[in-house]
Amino acid sequence: MRFVLLNSLAIAACFGFFVACSADSGTSADTESPIVFDDKIVNYLSSPRSASSSVAVIEESTNETFKEMKLLLSEKYNVKESRSYVDEIWFEKDSVQVDLSELESDRDKWAKGILAAVMPSQYVDQYRIISIDEESRITEYTFNYVRVFEGRVIRNNKNNLSIYVDANGFFKSGDVAIQDLKTTAETVAVESNLDEYKTSLDSIYRDNSYSVTVCSMCESGKKEVQINEVIVTGVADAYCESELGSSVKLMPCISYTTKEILADGDTIARIVDAPYSRASSAK
Repeated sequence: MRFVLLNSLAIAACFGFFVACSADSGTSADTESPIVFDDKIVNYLSSPRSASSSVAVIEESTNETFKEMKLLLSEKYNVKESRSYVDEIWFEKDSVQVDLSELESDRDKWAKGILAAVMPSQYVDQYRIISIDEESRITEYTFNYVRVFEGRVIRNNKNNLSIYVDANGFFKSGDVAIQDLKTTAETVAVESNLDEYKTSLDSIYRDNSYSVTVCSMCESGKKEVQINEVIVTGVADAYCESELGSSVKLMPCISYTTKEILADGDTIARIVDAPYSRASSAK
């Protein structure tokens, strides 16, 4: 099993104040980028999108959305709060069943179906599926969602939803973390520019010399492996956390899912966040 030390391409290394990704740190025009956008990705990035260009903030002093979610869930489920890593609402009930027949043929449609069956109606459109985990030993599925706000997925660990379902489609339990969010008067330029999108993503990899730190069960020590090719397999308009002074802002960004082909023949998959351009800034 291969493990990747993700901090090598963490958003802080190239997003923060957009300094490390400024135009001055651009890539050489003489070097071809090993990043591959397929037609689906190109079509998405080239077409007009409704995501907000406004900078958003987390309302740290309030917890109204969390309280509302807990109240709505308590109308249907047994609920309790968990305060391990983040504040979460845990909820369970055995009598809700969902149809698993379209799970393999249409994942996105099915993911929306389970949201409609399990979640309060006010929040059904506020989540997007990111992964499905299957536990073969006990035949259970975990459906992992991220929150959508103003047309953008929230790229932190405090606005997530997981739903646990058994092999027969019976909902077993779920946990949700949710924060109060609001947009501000600041905006970020998000004009469609496919070449700049790729160059901005490429600059993040080049800042790390197109290498990744990996280890095998972390027993034999970590090592640097070159990345020969980056295949972008998914894309979403997103909000990325950025610490600006004493406040945390959510900056409009692009979130890519990638498959990286390593020089040793292995492949890894991960999520990489990037600004819209190397010179992006709030105004």
